Amino acid sequence: MSNSDESSLEERNKAVISRWIDEMWAERRWELAPELAGPFYTRHESTGTFTVKIEEHMKRLQGLYGGKEKIDDSTEGAYELIAEGDKVCVLSWFKGFRKGGESGFDLYNSLQLFRLKDGKIVETWFPGFVKNVEW
Repeated sequence: MSNSDESSLEERNKAVISRWIDEMWAERRWELAPELAGPFYTRHESTGTFTVKIEEHMKRLQGLYGGKEKIDDSTEGAYELIAEGDKVCVLSWFKGFRKGGESGFDLYNSLQLFRLKDGKIVETWFPGFVKNVEW
């Protein structure tokens, strides 16, 4: 693969992850999950690893985080994407209330790695949020 092909692939993969964060997560548009990921999705978390059909994961997200209502408008955040080949790393932070948080000013950071295949997310590594640490 030439450098320009690799760069193009990485930009396309970053665009998928941006939609995953900006459209699906921020707007709680879980119906986008099958468009952006799957058909199977492997998630590595601190509590273990599981593989599910993306539609099952979409229902899990709806159950955990609710419907179409957006994240509280007082929440602010940002993220950066770093891509190499079929992987995209997301470095993110946000301030705001989160279940288990103490106030709307709690600061959360995370680092998450995604692997894409044929333009869709197929695997992710997410160790969890780090609280009250500025990266």
